[in-house]
Amino acid sequence: MPVNDLKAPSLFPNGDYRLDFEVSAYNVRRAAGVLVSNILVANSIKCNEYDRSFAVFAYCYLKPVNRTTKTLSLRVKLLKTPVTEAHAQFTVWKKANGYKSFVINVTLDICRYFTGRRNLIFDWFYDIWKQNTNINHTCPYKVRMTDLLVENLSLSNFKTLSTFPEGQYRFDFDVGAYCVLRAGVQIFVTVN
Repeated sequence: MPVNDLKAPSLFPNGDYRLDFEVSAYNVRRAAGVLVSNILVANSIKCNEYDRSFAVFAYCYLKPVNRTTKTLSLRVKLLKTPVTEAHAQFTVWKKANGYKSFVINVTLDICRYFTGRRNLIFDWFYDIWKQNTNINHTCPYKVRMTDLLVENLSLSNFKTLSTFPEGQYRFDFDVGAYCVLRAGVQIFVTVN
């Protein structure tokens, strides 16, 4: 069961709760942690074109809807199709005297992912934006569908159960094809 699917019993009012947990085996403490409902607030976005002959961003921006809500929109134009082999890398960086790698660094084959092979980290990431995109099928990505879209994805105040401590983070989502890095998106967020 994904952590985001956990629901508080109805006897608890709406709000943020702290859950302390400890894992032990054979009367020896193995792990401990805290699950806290955090708020991720998007600050900025940067889209990188590593190979302009393969793909370019038509647009890439965060749009403030009001004081507490921002939406992300981007359009990637594929210039060389069909794409029959693609991979993605998702990395989380925490700001501490520069950005340092923070726990999550996952790479997967996009074509295999959409044929049913699942990955816990990518499932969490994809669940956030699957309703706002046309990136939802297996390879090949053909000529008739050369624009990959993410439209009006709300990022502000996204609540998630996580072990992320408060601070500033950068989420990197890099995409490659045929073993070459082609484009990437960096989302800068603050966890409160």
